[in-house]
Parts: sequence; C-alpha cells; structure tokens
Amino acid sequence: MGDAPTPAPRSRRHTILFVTAVIVVILVALTVAATIYTETLWFREVGYSSVFSTMLRTRIALGAVFGGAFGILLLVNLWVVRKITPPERASRVPEQILRRYRASLAPLKKPALAGLALIGASAAGMRASSMWREYLLWRHPATFGRPDPVFGKDAGFYVFKLTFLRFVFGWTFAVLLTVTILVALSHYFRGGIRPQRRGERVGVEVRAHLSILIGLIVLLKAWGYRLDQLNLFSSTRGVVNGAGYTDVHATLPALRVLVVVAIVAAAMLFANVRFRTWKLPLIGIGLLAGVSIVGGGIVPAAVQRLKVNPDERTLEAPYLRRNIEATRYAYALEGVTTQQYPTSGSLDLGSAVANRDVIGNVRVWAPDVLQSVYLNLQRGKQYYQFVSPADTDRYGVAGSLQQLMIAAREISPNGLSPDAKTWVNTHLFYTHGYAAVASRAAGVVNQGQPGFVIRNIPPVSAAGTPPVSVSQLYYGENEEVPFVVVATKQGELDYPTSDSLGRVGYVTTTYDGTGGIPLDGFIKRAAFAWRFRDLNLLLSGSITDRSRIMFRRQITNRVARVAPFLSIDGDPYIAVVNGRLVWIVDGYTTSARYPYSQPANFGTTSSGLVSGSGNYIRDSVKFLVDAKDGTVDGYVWDETDPVLKAWLNIFPGIFKPRSQVPLGALLHVRYPEGFFQIQSDRFANYHVTDPGSFYQKEDAWLIGRDATYCLNNSGTCRGSTVAPPVPAYYMLARLPGDAVLRFVLVRPFTPGGSGRQNMVAYLVANSDVGRYGTLVDYEFRTQQVFGPEQVQANINQDPAVSQQIALWNQQHSKVIYGNLVIVPIGDTLMYVQPLYLRGEGSQIPELKRVVVVANGEVRMADTLPDAIALLLGRAIFPTP
Repeated sequence: MGDAPTPAPRSRRHTILFVTAVIVVILVALTVAATIYTETLWFREVGYSSVFSTMLRTRIALGAVFGGAFGILLLVNLWVVRKITPPERASRVPEQILRRYRASLAPLKKPALAGLALIGASAAGMRASSMWREYLLWRHPATFGRPDPVFGKDAGFYVFKLTFLRFVFGWTFAVLLTVTILVALSHYFRGGIRPQRRGERVGVEVRAHLSILIGLIVLLKAWGYRLDQLNLFSSTRGVVNGAGYTDVHATLPALRVLVVVAIVAAAMLFANVRFRTWKLPLIGIGLLAGVSIVGGGIVPAAVQRLKVNPDERTLEAPYLRRNIEATRYAYALEGVTTQQYPTSGSLDLGSAVANRDVIGNVRVWAPDVLQSVYLNLQRGKQYYQFVSPADTDRYGVAGSLQQLMIAAREISPNGLSPDAKTWVNTHLFYTHGYAAVASRAAGVVNQGQPGFVIRNIPPVSAAGTPPVSVSQLYYGENEEVPFVVVATKQGELDYPTSDSLGRVGYVTTTYDGTGGIPLDGFIKRAAFAWRFRDLNLLLSGSITDRSRIMFRRQITNRVARVAPFLSIDGDPYIAVVNGRLVWIVDGYTTSARYPYSQPANFGTTSSGLVSGSGNYIRDSVKFLVDAKDGTVDGYVWDETDPVLKAWLNIFPGIFKPRSQVPLGALLHVRYPEGFFQIQSDRFANYHVTDPGSFYQKEDAWLIGRDATYCLNNSGTCRGSTVAPPVPAYYMLARLPGDAVLRFVLVRPFTPGGSGRQNMVAYLVANSDVGRYGTLVDYEFRTQQVFGPEQVQANINQDPAVSQQIALWNQQHSKVIYGNLVIVPIGDTLMYVQPLYLRGEGSQIPELKRVVVVANGEVRMADTLPDAIALLLGRAIFPTP
C-alpha cells in the first residue's frame, strides 16, 4: 500500500481560491467592458447615444444608491447588535449546539458579514436598477390637464409618479423586514434571545432594538396606506375598473383611519424603547391588525353586498361615467365621429361604373396566401426568404392610385445546405437580401397567379410602377446570424445569375453604405470577438480596417433598442421611397396607470401585433429604417401625447418633428393595424356613453366573426365553436360623402350577447395625409345589413359555390377561403370573397374563383370583374 496523499497546505488552498476568484473577476470585467464598449459604438452608429448613456447612468446610480442603502442599513444594525450586547451575555451562551456553531463561524465572521452585505446590496441594487424607466418618469413628469375626481390630482401623477413611489415603499418594506429578521438572528446567536430560558427570554436591549425596527416598518405602513388610497383608481371591485361606490365610501375612509392607527402604533413601538415591555408593541400591532381586518375587509365587503349590489345601476352610475370618459380618452376614442350609413340603395350599373376605381382595387389576395405564392414563384434561391405575409399599401401606378401587396426578399442562411454553412458564407458572403416583390391586390393573370408589378432578380418594375434603384436589404425582419461583416476582401453575394446554358453564376458587391460599425483597430475587433465569442473576427484575413460589422439587424429589435420606453409594433412594413427600400415601424406609448380607464390585454386584442397590457395607448412615434444603411429616424407623430412629452423631457432631441417626415415616406404611412384592433375592441362597448345603457349592455357590440378561419382549419376555431374576430384590413375606398379614393383601415361590428349576426356598425380609420387618424363609426340603424357570418353562410349555401367546392374536394385538392372583404359602394355594401385552390402535391395556391355578394344575390366567376358582370348583367371593365 502506498502512502496516503498529503493534504495541500492551507496557504496553497487559499492561493488557488484567490487566483480562481481573480480570474473570474477578470472574465466578468472583460465581458462587461466589451458589452458596454460595443453598445456605445452601436448607439453612436444609429445616433441615439444619449439614450444609452442616460439609461446606463440611471441604472448604475439607482443600483448604487439603493444597494448601498441596504448594505449600510444592514451593517449599521449588525454593529448595533454587537455594541449593545453585554459581554457577559455574548460569552455565556448556554446552548451547546449554538456554542459549537459560534466557534466554527468565528474565524469567518468578518468575511461572512461582508459577503452577506454585498450579496444583499447587489440583489437590492439590481431590483432598483430595473426600475430606471419608472424613476425617470417620476423625475420628469408631464401633465394631462385632467384631474381625478376624488383627490384632484392630475392624471400625470398616477401615470408618472405613483408606480415609482409604490416601488420605493415595497422595496423599503422588504429591506426593513429582511434587516429585522437578520438582526433577530444575530441577537439569537449572541445570546440576546434565549427561547429555552425561563424568565426573561429576550434581553431588554434586544426589545428596544427590535421595537425601533418594527416601529419603522409600521410607520412605513402608514405611508403604504396613503399610497393604497391613491391606488384605488385601479380597483377592480366594481362593475368596471376604477374606484367605485364601495371604494370611495367604505375603503377610502378605512384607509384614512389606518394611516392614523399606523402612526399611533409606530409611536407606541418607539415608546417601548423606554418602557421595554411587549405590552405596548402587542397593543399597537393588534390595534392595527383589527382595524385593517374590520375596516379594510369586512366593512367594504358588507357595503358591497348589502348596499351596492341590490342597487348597483344607480349607485355605480357616477363611477361608470368616469370609467367611460377615461377609457375613451385613454384609447384615443374621443374623436370618433358617428354617421348613419345610407343603406337605401342597391348595387346597380351606375354606382358600379362610378366606383370602378374602388372595385378595381378590392383585395382578392390574402396576405398569408400571397406569402406562399411569393415563396414559390419569386424566392429564387433557397437562401432567400419572405419572412412575413405581404403588406398592403398604396402606390401611384401609371397615374392612378392602386392598392399593392409588397414583401421584402430577405437573406436566410438557414436555407443553405449544411456543408455551405461555413463561417465565411454566413458572416461575410450571404450578408443581405435583394429587392422586393409587389403585386396588385386585385390583380390576377393566367393560372390564377398574382399580377406582379415588381418581380424577379434584379427587380423589374412594370410600366408606371416606382422603380427600385437600391435593392440591397441588410436590415429586415429576419436575423438568423448574430452579425455580418461587410466591405471585406471577400465579395458579398448581390444576386445569382444564369446564362443561356443554365450555368449558375453570382454577381457580388462590396458594401458602400454607412451602416455598421467600422472595425478600424485591434481593440474594436477584440471587443466584438469577445462579445460574440467568435475568434474569427480577430483571425480572419478578409477583414480590414475598412470593414464594418453589422448586428441587431432585425427591425423591431433595432427600433426597440433605440427607444426602450416604447412598445414597438410587431409588423414593420417595407415601402419603396424614392427608389430605396425603407421599413416603416410604429412606436406606441403605453401605461397601465391611467385613472379609471379599463385595461386591456394588448397582445390578445391586437392579434399579437402589440405586446403587453395596459389601459392607455397612443400611436406616438413613426420610425423609418433604411434597409441598406440601417439608419433609424424617429418622428414625433402624436404631438399631444403627454406620455411622449415626458419621454422627450428625458431624452430631448432624439426624435424629429412630424413636419420633417420625407414626403415619399409620408405617402406610405398607414394607420397601424394593431393599434386599430385595440381601439375597436374597446369601442365595441365604449361607443355607449350613457352609464345606464352601458350597465345594461343594451347596445353592446362584438367584433364581426371570421368564419373563414374555421373553414380553413377543418371547422376548428382555435379550440372553440365560436369563430375568432375579423382582423382589421386595409382598402382603397370611397366612403359616403367622399369624392376621392382613400386608403382606410376597417372593421365590422355585430350585436353583442343577442345571438344576432347582422352588422350594426363599420369602424373606419383614415391613413391619408391630412386626414390621418380620423375615425368614423358608420352605423346601420334603419336597415338590416348582413354581417360577415351571415354572408359566409349564404356563400356556403349557394348551389354553384357548394357544388364547385365539392368537386374540388373530390379531386384531392385543398380549398382555401380568402378573407371576406366588405366594400362600401355608394349607398350600399358589396361583399367579396376569393377562393384559392392548392392541388395535391403542389405548394402554390391559385386564385380559382371570386365570389361577390350584393343585392341579396351570390355570384361566382374566375375573376372579380367577371363576377361583377354576372351580377349586373354587363361588364364594367374593358376586356383586356
């Protein structure tokens, strides 16, 4: 047997631990330094350095102040524990186990205390640093000019200040409670607390110390009760959100009494420093608990059950009115104008001819179907991708306004074969997408394919269509690699080519734009290599001082980073602006603290286009992002928004005024779909302004139901038998009283809670320059008008339609129902639904039929003009 290994000396173990700790600290420091340095370079590239510096300074300051406060408070109290404990008590601890623990921990006492304070301070500081937005709003509030009806405070106090004040209360309460527990444990270890001893189990000095700490907690609770009073405007006790009858007449008085009781209880605890008995603390805390249970719980519950519920409509009427007014303001619904739609006529030849430009722009291509068509007909190569459904926009084409569908052809390195996914290919060669594809929303050519106006690589534009002169897309909706490096010795793929013999070649380019960060020096390359854990950034001989690294190229992430205080719309859309490809993105200001406003789940009501939840939202900022250079220009869109004003107080000059939006981009600005869907969801109930009618739900509406979703999913409606709401959709329309064609966003309503499916209203949002944001509620009061589900049922029951669909299904093809579009034509409505067919083994849907419903008749033909001709008995469009 060999000798047993000799344990390493203690000094050697300490050296190993010390060296390990130093290495860890160095690695963490290098990571932090590389991140801060590269973030600084990135913010400097996009021109938003003040955002990063202000955010960084604020987070560091909050972390230092709050973390330091916790550490100091803890150490001071532990020092007090040591100072006030009599030496004879500290040296004579009777419990054997406790003496053993004290003996083993004694050599580590100072490092343990320091470590405990450091860990606690770090946790407290990190929690505080995450509240940087709330702190900045607290420091730089704006005003709404709308005082609350109970305390008379401006709504800005609740939106900008109350959240941070409640955080400070909660943080301080948690810190004091933690310190109190640790102090009690420390006294226990030092013998000040002896649970097993007969007689005096807690020393007099310990009682005094703990009385002060508990007194501070109770005194702090008095402030908490005051904040609870102010927070009643978020109460959900009543019929709607906000302080109701019970809150104002029962809960509020109870909270006022609790403030006084908490102060008295705290005074009794402080007085216990002198009397040093448990009677005063127990009396004070018992009094506070009793008043809290009775006044804060039992009494309000009794008032609600015995007084309010039997007479709820009358007693809650004033509070319902407050909720209605606040909600309509908070969702920008105050300016909605209501008009009666003159549904007195029918679709005749005269009205159809007068509205040929409307009919000629009816969208017969569903965006998701068109995405599939683009992928199969215009993708070109496997490393290109159309990431999202085609966007709807309007363009001047050959002298007339036309509705087009457009999508960007983006780079997708994931589409490469495995052996082609080398570092050079994914980071240096396949760096950008190329051009866009556009087709007429109403266009269809042979074989049921869309009528392209921009197509192919390089892009070819139809006559009269705005040409694409700068085709490269380095920034888009797709980001499959964390970074690319451009302007290197390695050429970048511009687009593939082929000759007459079918031999494939490539046209390459070298980036000549202003996007990205120059890698002009070893330090920059080393910093990015460390950040991305990619040594090739240092080793590659293709990278020169002229090379530029591009990262954070996904549009919504890019915009969200420069404006982290905004909620960014999830559907950026591409536009051709003066020959360049430009992304347009909406930025929203939101809040969950507007008094009396009814909250909403933005993600659900906007179909995922707007994240989060709240009870206040504004479409406040428009962003233009150049697809080649990645420049991010933000423009103040809603100059009246108090929330945006507050942020501009914090970050002055980061956004340009609305008047500076380039005209070419202004012509393509759309009223955002996500915002409109949130508004329409709220408008379904809040078009009613009378509290009595609102309470009775006499005129509540529902968003029209999208039966096509169920039909396209074998009758499954998202796990329910009820179809989902119709998504908002864009169209070029001539509305009643208008002489010109306008680009609008619309959504239909049906009666709520009655089982009826007729259409009662039609909400329209205007996107045109000069009338942007005008909301009109067209109501159908004098005549029954079919709703979407009723029209869909009529289409499905029509013999010609049902027979054709049955025939297609027998041929092992899949029928895809397109969106049912409701088109205003003069003083009537026309319904249009396209039908697509995807053959077995085919990936390309074809537009096979268009169904038109008007005048109570259903007509189906190969194209919309043909269906109109069948309906009217005469063609209104010239034969091509």
